[in-house]
Amino acid sequence: MNYDLDASDKELLDRVTALLNDENLPDPAALQRVEASTVGSLLRAWLQRLGPAGYLAAPAGPGLTSARMLLAARSPWLALAVAIGPGLLADLLARHGSPEQQQRFLEPLRRGRLVAAVALSEPRAGSHPDHLATTARRDDGQLVLSGSKSTVSLAPLADVIAVVAESDGAQALFLIDGGQAGCVCGSPLDTLGYRQLCTCPLELRGVRVAPDRVMVPDGRPRGGLLQQVRAGWDAALADVACGTMRLCLEQAREAAAVERAGGKPPAGYQSVRFALAEMLTLSQTAELLALRAAWAGAAADRQAASLALCAKVFATENACRVADLALQIMAAAGYSRDNPVARAVRDSRLGLIAGHPGQVARQAIAGEVLQEVELS
Repeated sequence: MNYDLDASDKELLDRVTALLNDENLPDPAALQRVEASTVGSLLRAWLQRLGPAGYLAAPAGPGLTSARMLLAARSPWLALAVAIGPGLLADLLARHGSPEQQQRFLEPLRRGRLVAAVALSEPRAGSHPDHLATTARRDDGQLVLSGSKSTVSLAPLADVIAVVAESDGAQALFLIDGGQAGCVCGSPLDTLGYRQLCTCPLELRGVRVAPDRVMVPDGRPRGGLLQQVRAGWDAALADVACGTMRLCLEQAREAAAVERAGGKPPAGYQSVRFALAEMLTLSQTAELLALRAAWAGAAADRQAASLALCAKVFATENACRVADLALQIMAAAGYSRDNPVARAVRDSRLGLIAGHPGQVARQAIAGEVLQEVELS
């Protein structure tokens, strides 16, 4: 097994690094502090540069995982928004889209010309494949969507929204325009963190969709499409959690080196040194596990699904731990609302409940372990 990045992966990292150092682009960290009304223009500015850099067309694997971590270390919000919006829809189109759909949507997404959202979770049903109430009925050669989605990130900003719904006894993905007649976005939710995701409820009141805007995955078990969407969230959350740990470690390291009253810096105390050592250990372990999972997925390894869940659980849970340790080291400075560590403390909690929540993921991992025992 060779886990080294290949030449194309290294080139992608070089291009992303160059973008992060480009003073002509808005500082991605500033996306954490702006009002929601300006998030769209800032996001589009970055998409239009990430597209030509090849970031949005990079296949799932160690290269994309490494690039996400790099971007998240500067701006967790930007990395997550790109991954769960344009990135996730591009992946679904590449797998299941018709040639016409790929030409119409996939190519613009990869060039960074479209903002996208994926609508999955529903009130009281979450993302359970047997409990989706959003449906599409046929009417005069079109399909008519009706239902509600409870939490749709980027919906108010999106040019295209991919809605998961039931149609003719199967689950399908419906591509609708943002602001289309009958598609009503509620007010953004007052969330603990990641407020610039503009997550809001979505009402679908008889939205008419042409058949050529519907994707029905072939040969997938019931719930397979939903599992792919949640797996996309899992990978994004794991990678962003790793980047968040890098950010917190760097902030804590700098704060620990600053002398305080008495002339002794925090790093002069054993407890602070132990905390820094724990932060580095958790951060490095999470990155290695995320890269191992990415490699397994790209290689179609039979353990890919369970490794992805392991990476998601370990990275997201320990991002919370690392953020908490960084806050303790930084003391009052880290408690300021606009401080990157304060944001990380709030934002990192999303990883515990989004995608496969921790306990659900553990059940699935245990199932894979027991299956391995039965097969051995």
